[in-house]
Amino acid sequence: FLIGALLEKMGIRPGFVSTVPDDLKILKNKIKRALRQTDLLILTGGVSVGDHDWVKIILKEAGVKEIFWRKRGCY
Repeated sequence: FLIGALLEKMGIRPGFVSTVPDDLKILKNKIKRALRQTDLLILTGGVSVGDHDWVKIILKEAGVKEIFWRKRGCY
């Protein structure tokens, strides 16, 4: 909600806001649909190293270029 409110304050209307469970099939469908429908995709949460953290894998499979991943020394 915070990111959406900040975007709206800047004159940008978020077009897709959703909470998704840690379910591979559901998450993959939501991310792929969002990538087709938006110019910019902002993801928060679900990008870690747990057993159900699928986001990084899904983005790689979708051809999304990784620009940065975790700052060294931060855990």
